Amino acid sequence: MLFLLFLAPFFFNLTGLIDTYLISLFSKEQNNWTIENSSGTLMIIWWIIALLVSFFAYIYLWNKVFDISPNHIYILIFSGILYGFAARPYFQALKTEKIENIIPFLQTIPIFTYILWNIFLWETLSTISIILMILIVIVTWLFSWDFTSGRFKIAWFLWTWLAALLYSSSYITFKLWWWESISLWTSYFWEHIGVALSCLLFLFDNKIRSSTFNYFRYNWIWFSLLNIWNEFFF
Repeated sequence: MLFLLFLAPFFFNLTGLIDTYLISLFSKEQNNWTIENSSGTLMIIWWIIALLVSFFAYIYLWNKVFDISPNHIYILIFSGILYGFAARPYFQALKTEKIENIIPFLQTIPIFTYILWNIFLWETLSTISIILMILIVIVTWLFSWDFTSGRFKIAWFLWTWLAALLYSSSYITFKLWWWESISLWTSYFWEHIGVALSCLLFLFDNKIRSSTFNYFRYNWIWFSLLNIWNEFFF
């Protein structure tokens, strides 16, 4: 159990390091005019991964993916759209701030989730659980914050909190309409259809789409594998 407790935050922080590497790589490519928009390229990759997850979920449970009501399908797709949209402000924050400064504030996701739980699901946590969540954010911030980075910039802070709020909203929406009688993979199928839909906005931009697919043609395997592993770790 102790090993599992350490493993979860390890993987969570590992995804942040991979995202930092990718956003740094694509920002350089954007400055070199190789790609049009670094965040847009990452969102298109996210679109491809979401379709892959949906595809394998469909192969695994092809006879059950439509075995739920239309209302549940719509809500699960909406949950995926929120989840997909959350990635954009997160990528924007990574463009302007170091990951070690972002991660502590991204860990406010459980706090936002708890607030939304009380509003929509009427669930409660003990006082000690709430205190521990807040302490986790404070302690992580104290041990990871780069105090030599200079003046505090409000933009990345707001981007991070917007991402945390959208992630929390996605989790709450998912839980609100999913229960044990529905296959979890069926729910993942529809949720990732929603993620793919949220990324379509970037495919409609001709410059972002063209530069991204041209980049795929020569370099696709490395960063695609990194993104697939990142989704697995997350």
